[in-house]
Amino acid sequence: MSAIEFCGDDFNFGYRKIGDETACGSKPGPLIRMTPGNTYKLTLRNNILDSNVNTNIHTHGLHISGSGDADDATRSVSGGTYWYHPHYHTAANKQTGGGAFGMLIIDDNYDEVNYWVS
Repeated sequence: MSAIEFCGDDFNFGYRKIGDETACGSKPGPLIRMTPGNTYKLTLRNNILDSNVNTNIHTHGLHISGSGDADDATRSVSGGTYWYHPHYHTAANKQTGGGAFGMLIIDDNYDEVNYWVS
């Protein structure tokens, strides 16, 4: 997946893959799955009809570098299960509470798993 859209109305918000015919605001939003060592670009399209509604994407659980822009998780990411949601100030509670959230899975690098784990 390389692009998702943010959509909704005054009370219900959500994400969907661009081009999907599913109702916007399916909860949770689409799964974002990544593998360590690869480079990814995710485009977020704000498809809210009201041009005054701003949004963005924020992640939880990723150990990110403070030297990049915002949630720059491109530096060094460990395998695990995380989640994403909007974090635009003054709108984050309404948008996340309205259903805009989803899961983010970073696959483990199995070449680096300790012998005693497997």
